[in-house]
Amino acid sequence: MSVHFEVYPSLEAAASASGKLATSQIALPKNVCDQVYGTDGYAQSVQNLSQVSLQRDNVFADDGGAHQLGAVTGSLDSGLVVALSVPVAT
Repeated sequence: MSVHFEVYPSLEAAASASGKLATSQIALPKNVCDQVYGTDGYAQSVQNLSQVSLQRDNVFADDGGAHQLGAVTGSLDSGLVVALSVPVAT
């Protein structure tokens, strides 16, 4: 599972969708996805997750997501935070 994102030089540029600096994505660890999808309301997501993997993904397949795998902290009860340092050339 992954989250796509875009990087802009300012909030104003992002609001007008101009001057995008980069587009990328963060891969989420499967064990974290399994935890989230184990909660109520995610039955369809469990089925979808079983059909995908970072090793078979057309973007992550080369390295299994090793360079875009986010570090997840927190808990299901208090909330999860994902972090990834992404270099962006301006």
